[in-house]
Amino acid sequence: MNIKILSFNEEKLINAMIYFIKNTKYCYTVKLFKLLNFLDFEHYRQTGRGVTGLEYKALDMGPVPIDLHERIKQKDSKITDKINIKENTSDIDKVDSREFIIKNKVKFNDEYFSKREMEILETLSYIFKNTLSEDISNFSHIKNSPWERIYKKGEGKNQSIPYELALDNIIIKTMPTIESEELKYRNEL
Repeated sequence: MNIKILSFNEEKLINAMIYFIKNTKYCYTVKLFKLLNFLDFEHYRQTGRGVTGLEYKALDMGPVPIDLHERIKQKDSKITDKINIKENTSDIDKVDSREFIIKNKVKFNDEYFSKREMEILETLSYIFKNTLSEDISNFSHIKNSPWERIYKKGEGKNQSIPYELALDNIIIKTMPTIESEELKYRNEL
């Protein structure tokens, strides 16, 4: 028997994916990537740190976690042990011919998340529950979004999107942005 031991961060990422897959409709890779981006950037805006540890690049389709996208395309066994991945052949929400349909194989485990992280997961799932990939993609492209500020009509294509840009991009308006002095203090620690 081949036992795979995953790190806490790996389990957290996979469980965030499972949560979004389970709690939203039409959650193919494009929508999933946007939801993970919103989770990370919204949590950073509130606390000064992301949730999943993913790095996002500014691509034509919006913010994309390149490493995760590659792992999904390669059908990385650490992911496929818990999530089923297959190519999208449906015309319902086919934003991109490289998009994959993903379904969870295991149940979501909330032990990896703080109360605040769970609240953000729940809120984003509620907001974007019935949203198609094309629509959530358009939302991620709004004026002054972190993606738009880096992408700049293609000039910043493939560049990393710094988490700090989340401080001016509020998705969940009921939660405050971290104070600049507190963020500076946490970054220095």
